[in-house]
Amino acid sequence: MNELEPIKHQSQNNLPAVDQGGIDTRIYQKSELIKLYVGSFKKFGDSQKNYRTYALQYLDYLLEKELSISDASFDNFIAHKGASASYVSYLRKFLKYCKAQKIAYVRHDEVKTHPAANELILTFIANNHWINERSKNTYINGLNQYFQYLGANDWQEINARNVAAFRDFLNNEKQLSAFTINNYLSAIKELVKYCLKNYQMGDGQIKSLSQVKDVKSLKTNTKKYYKNALPPELLEQLIQSEDARWAAYWGIMGYCGLRVKELQALTLGDFDFERQSLMVLGKGQNTKEQVKLFTKAKILAQVFITMQEAENGGRLPKDFRLCEYSYPTLYKHFKDALKNIGADETKYSLHSLRHTCGQQMLEKGNALEYVQRQLRHKSADTTTVYVNKKLDDLFLDNVRE
Repeated sequence: MNELEPIKHQSQNNLPAVDQGGIDTRIYQKSELIKLYVGSFKKFGDSQKNYRTYALQYLDYLLEKELSISDASFDNFIAHKGASASYVSYLRKFLKYCKAQKIAYVRHDEVKTHPAANELILTFIANNHWINERSKNTYINGLNQYFQYLGANDWQEINARNVAAFRDFLNNEKQLSAFTINNYLSAIKELVKYCLKNYQMGDGQIKSLSQVKDVKSLKTNTKKYYKNALPPELLEQLIQSEDARWAAYWGIMGYCGLRVKELQALTLGDFDFERQSLMVLGKGQNTKEQVKLFTKAKILAQVFITMQEAENGGRLPKDFRLCEYSYPTLYKHFKDALKNIGADETKYSLHSLRHTCGQQMLEKGNALEYVQRQLRHKSADTTTVYVNKKLDDLFLDNVRE
């Protein structure tokens, strides 16, 4: 177990152990392996949570890089992370456990999906590879319920009228949330698009199906879905508690408003420190957009890049990627860091950092269109949702009697 060995791809669950140089060739699901590891402790309380958290981060790294559990991948992960001595000490216990149990392989947890109700749903799901595993479950569940609704009402075809009736049934009778109902409507509309593209039908059928796209979604109360922005002092405290790498990540997201995927796509060539600008590959975009690189984020990024250059023995290439961590790793580290400074981590998500940028820009007197430009929203309505909470506070504090 001393070389970086690619993980073996097998689909079977609970494979029997095979004698292969003393290594258990069973491929454990991530949650299954963590459960076994935690179960090996005589006592597992709050003081032991770091053992679990750091083991999960290591496993996320292995899954992302498709590596096995070994001394080499462990050293590679520690070097990549720039981990502290205490972090290494916590994580080494997990490596020792895996060695003792002769466990070398791990795989992603399986996502349980609902069985499709008919052949059309099966064909649609199978031929649309852009639907990820999590969305697949929502699509199948929504489409199953729609076809069950059609059958219960003796409707023989898909049309705008019964899609709208199904929407109202979910809203009034089943009392599902507008968010869930709109997801189900999206699934039906995507199915209709697939049918129009792949099946021959008469003009009447084409016209009837084409009208489904006009069925309106339910309005959602956006105020219910506020993301709590980090107060300025909490963001500062979070950054000060971290090493240069993580401080740069939170600073770029919190001060410049980047999404997680945008942070992951950043390269050294995207920074213009002289002009204090940053080129960002936005959500669903093919070209990069320029945003302001605020001073605090600029300083944090420069410190991190300088540290990386020192470790690599020279200047970094323009295509050097600042963040290679997966979303789960970033999420877990963010939550742990908040807990470590005594903050209530349940109030915040990684996306809260983006809201922090929008609300702080508004508080400092920036026009709404500047906030929209920085966050790269196509519609000012979206920006208003981001800053509504701060607008409410400013309104109460500043409206004249």
